[in-house]
Amino acid sequence: MRVLLLGAPGSGKGTQGPRLARLLGVPHVAVGDLLRTEAASGSALGARLGEVMARGELVSDELTTPLVTGALRASLSGFVLDGYPRTRVQADALDAFLGRRAAPLDAVLRFRIPSEVVTERLLARGRVDDTSETVRARLATWAAHEDALIEHYRGLVVELDALGAPDEVFDRAADALREHATVAA
Repeated sequence: MRVLLLGAPGSGKGTQGPRLARLLGVPHVAVGDLLRTEAASGSALGARLGEVMARGELVSDELTTPLVTGALRASLSGFVLDGYPRTRVQADALDAFLGRRAAPLDAVLRFRIPSEVVTERLLARGRVDDTSETVRARLATWAAHEDALIEHYRGLVVELDALGAPDEVFDRAADALREHATVAA
């Protein structure tokens, strides 16, 4: 199964992604982890990524897309993709990549949660790039692109109430994916 996790930063994708990947028996590809690893690598690319991320801005498609497609190449038969796409341009790039190499996505799990809860979560996790200013910038950027992504993936989107304890959210996510797979079959 090829599942995309959509939601604001801090909505729970990073918590649920690995669990869902284990449930489905597929790799979890977390774009934020890919970007942070590269930023910490000491490379020229890593330095550029670190600067952009510190401002709370989206990393450009030219930098992000090759990292994502490179990570997905080894797991085209199934994956849980977390944190990409964030824009319609990235969605089109992902569609083109998958269309050339594998079947399209099976489901898009949309994590829905109030923005004030997301803000609390992001500020509480203590990452260097999670300041009040960068959190506001990231949430505004997400809000500016969310509707276009939902429209792009219409028919694949599975809504998820992502508020609650991690185990509760996981159970709802697993149930939603099972139901979607049954309906889509």
